[in-house]
Amino acid sequence: MKTHYKLKYEKNDDRWLAISNQDNEFPMRCGDMFQIKLGKILLSCRLEMDSDWYVISSGTKIKLHPKEHYEVLIQ
Repeated sequence: MKTHYKLKYEKNDDRWLAISNQDNEFPMRCGDMFQIKLGKILLSCRLEMDSDWYVISSGTKIKLHPKEHYEVLIQ
């Protein structure tokens, strides 16, 4: 079963956190796989880091903006 989380950037530690509806925080790492909602589209992706954090889906890099929050589903 997949669980909904909010993906939020944590500037002090330069990392992304998955935050549950109960406000539990889980640090995300390179290679973590999940689904991200972009508009009405749900994409399967993997979290990666180069000079910036991004997700890769079907071979396409999508940069994550640190001031944005994203809805994600994690198994």
